[in-house]
Amino acid sequence: MDLFTWSEKYSVGVPAFDRHHQVLFQLINDLHRAMMQGDSFTVARSTFKRLQDYTQYHFQTEEKAMHASNYPDFAVHRMQHERFIDQIMRVCPEFQQPDGHPSSKLLGLMRRWLRTHIMGSDAKLGEYLRQTGADRLPGIVAEEQAEADSAQEMLAGREARSLS
Repeated sequence: MDLFTWSEKYSVGVPAFDRHHQVLFQLINDLHRAMMQGDSFTVARSTFKRLQDYTQYHFQTEEKAMHASNYPDFAVHRMQHERFIDQIMRVCPEFQQPDGHPSSKLLGLMRRWLRTHIMGSDAKLGEYLRQTGADRLPGIVAEEQAEADSAQEMLAGREARSLS
């Protein structure tokens, strides 16, 4: 059973960002599944690393769009990203150790934060990008669409392999 299910209520109206968020939901579900199935620490740590890397990529993409579009709340939004990364490192310092593994506290933090951040700050950003037309500017979101599609395809391929 998935911990986190994507629905349109999480849409920010910017297709590339919505795809990013869907990938993040899936990676959280993968981590949850690895923990619930008692997979090895190596599998759980690898899943956490993919989640961490993709989160950083997503944050960088959003921040690039905010900067390029002169988003008025850029500094506040970026600070939220930085605080989230700090919280993850405080909640899960065991991941810094070679034999560390994820905790349910980490999953709860990620789940709560993503829901509130997507439906709050990211929704506000999406509205701004759409209103100003910046969601269609080359180099902001349009180029990220292909990368988001690639990530989605990677996840779909991984799921198909796990079903066989």
